[in-house]
Amino acid sequence: MSTDAALAGDISAILRRTAAGRWNAKGYPCIYACDTDWQALLEYIITVPVLKRPRDLAITAIQVPAGKVTETSLYQLFPGWDGWPRPVAARKFGMDLLSKCETLLLTFPSATGKKNAIIYLINGKHPQIRMVKVLWTEQYIWDPAKLRRI
Repeated sequence: MSTDAALAGDISAILRRTAAGRWNAKGYPCIYACDTDWQALLEYIITVPVLKRPRDLAITAIQVPAGKVTETSLYQLFPGWDGWPRPVAARKFGMDLLSKCETLLLTFPSATGKKNAIIYLINGKHPQIRMVKVLWTEQYIWDPAKLRRI
């Protein structure tokens, strides 16, 4: 997961930053997470506008308790779910699942276009949220010049 370095390591602070995402409405606490740091950075680059990106970021590894996961496959989604701007129907679909609060962890296909990539949403209103632990945090300095070299 990548986040503003000032919040890294504090799950409750991250949950208080409740911006709207593809799958959640503004004000609903959840954490978007990925399997790898490179995918988290790619998701961040694609979804956070350039002028809103802090230079001081952190990659945070977290541990989520074992349990039931709500998985969403491409076959459950509608055409255009991965469009930009984010479709209202995608947010409604995600909020329907989040608000049921049946599982702490939900999976969705990534909108990055990377085949078989998934993202995780950690539901901040689920009772098990207090069991989510930070394993480690590493500073990442955002340098747009690195992208020009690719």
